[in-house]
Amino acid sequence: MSAVLLVIGGLLGGVAHAAEFEPLLGWAWSSFAAASTWWAKALIALGTLGGVAGFVAFVWWLAKRLDEDFRHW
Repeated sequence: MSAVLLVIGGLLGGVAHAAEFEPLLGWAWSSFAAASTWWAKALIALGTLGGVAGFVAFVWWLAKRLDEDFRHW
């Protein structure tokens, strides 16, 4: 499993760059900084962290699936 996670982690750099995650996270941070009310900041933080957590969960699921598939070889 650790080898699969290393390969997936290596590929994530290229995927994150191609999907332009850095500008998206920068936009979320600037929106958070510009928000004046606490509930707007909370919604921006929840949305951003929820999106990142969903992406991490998807990558974890994909790594486990690939690990199970490679065990059958």
